[in-house]
Amino acid sequence: MSRRREGWLDILVKAPWPAGIAGGVIGFLAIRYGIGWFLTQFGGPVLAGTGRLLSSGALASLAWLVLGVCWLASGIAWRLSARRAALLERQRAPEMQATPLAAIESDVAAFRPVEKPACPRCGAAMIERFSRTTKQAFLGCSAYPGCRGTRALQP
Repeated sequence: MSRRREGWLDILVKAPWPAGIAGGVIGFLAIRYGIGWFLTQFGGPVLAGTGRLLSSGALASLAWLVLGVCWLASGIAWRLSARRAALLERQRAPEMQATPLAAIESDVAAFRPVEKPACPRCGAAMIERFSRTTKQAFLGCSAYPGCRGTRALQP
């Protein structure tokens, strides 16, 4: 089954809501004043009369319609973004929602830097690495591949 083609209104609803407001204002000004001005200036003698007619307000209702539709799409986009934010807030991990400060401080204390031993071959710092074959942790030289010093990780 083929997928439905997106129209300009679908694209406008998916855009950030300020884009809908700006698009509505620009569309209103372009239709209400721009078309008539363009035809008057660049239309030649034949289209200049049509340009004057359009400048007098013949397209005003169409301009207001474009403004209203764009602002309606902007309101829908704003509402959808508020819904997405609420959904993301509900999906956050429960332990992160209302964590007391003491619990956060105890977690930070667990991640304080630990003194790592020096490499037995070159004296550089050792870092935790994992074996590709056994998937077990060990200490390897931070200067790898220049130095291949290793040491067993002590529990």
